[in-house]
Amino acid sequence: MRLKKFAFCALAAAAVLGCSFAACTPEEGGETQQGGEQVAYAGTLSKEGYSSIDSAISAYIQNEIGEGASVSGSADGGLLTAEELGQLGLDSSFTGQLGDCRTYTVDYAFGGANYSRSVYILPAEEEIYYFDPIPATGQMLSKSYYNAVAGYENYTNCTITQKVTSIARSGGVMARSTVDNVIKIDGDECYYEYVMSMGGQTASQYMYLREDASGITAYTSSDGDEWWEYNDPLVLTDGTVIEKISDLVNICKYDSTTLIKTDSGFMLNSEEVEKIAAPTLEQLPQSVFNDGSVECGVQGGIVTSLSGRTEATYTVSDIDYELKVLTDCSITDFGTTTVDVQIGEYV
Repeated sequence: MRLKKFAFCALAAAAVLGCSFAACTPEEGGETQQGGEQVAYAGTLSKEGYSSIDSAISAYIQNEIGEGASVSGSADGGLLTAEELGQLGLDSSFTGQLGDCRTYTVDYAFGGANYSRSVYILPAEEEIYYFDPIPATGQMLSKSYYNAVAGYENYTNCTITQKVTSIARSGGVMARSTVDNVIKIDGDECYYEYVMSMGGQTASQYMYLREDASGITAYTSSDGDEWWEYNDPLVLTDGTVIEKISDLVNICKYDSTTLIKTDSGFMLNSEEVEKIAAPTLEQLPQSVFNDGSVECGVQGGIVTSLSGRTEATYTVSDIDYELKVLTDCSITDFGTTTVDVQIGEYV
């Protein structure tokens, strides 16, 4: 029983230290290139039109950044070319109504800081629409972009492979442990494999979850062959009760305003990394967060990789330790992942 609970704690701790991520299936067509990212996100058109350019820009910032954001200024960046318009994937019935479409640079304030980003303004007959393009490198993510590349609703068939390496040093002494997780999701089934290695010893656990209208039925195994029904509540260390498969995987928990676009995907800002690591580090005596990072790689409109790093110090019995936790994740086999668990007579 102790191993079962520890395994779920380890998965949650890995997420806190840099392994909360998501992915979605790519959209067909419309693929362009930005930096190292193969981009399938063509952008998002506003659901309604507005009476003026200023009101469309204001709605854009409110909808794509958040209610706490306010526009401080905007500048006309010129006409969109026919080629640029053609890459937006707009319906032909809509493009036939368009007048001169322009790009605007918008300055806005959010959380006590100032930012800028681009938006496309599309006049269609008597109304003005906005179009959210892919954020430029260094810009805050828009909600639409983040939801497109990291929406769990699209994340129903894939394989997640994760390795978390923890290294503690004091003087010339080093202790090292690794946790390897494999999660396979195929619709309403999930297979979870956990292996922890430390000091020459290895502990393993396997879980199988099946979800239906009544909730989750869970099974556990120590070897992957003999399975037993798991009747205890499934609870992560953050208090989340697992009532559906998405709760266990704990995907897509970031606030898009804490994410910054990179050439190859996006990264979490440094202040948020410290906040996310804090609950786990609080379990260590006299711990101090020193540095950390979380970066997600996007290919073809899908988050396919994540790397996390946390560096901290803590003290036990007046001995200071340096701690480094490294997380590497990859997401593969979209649309081809299968879960084949034979429960047999052991339930």
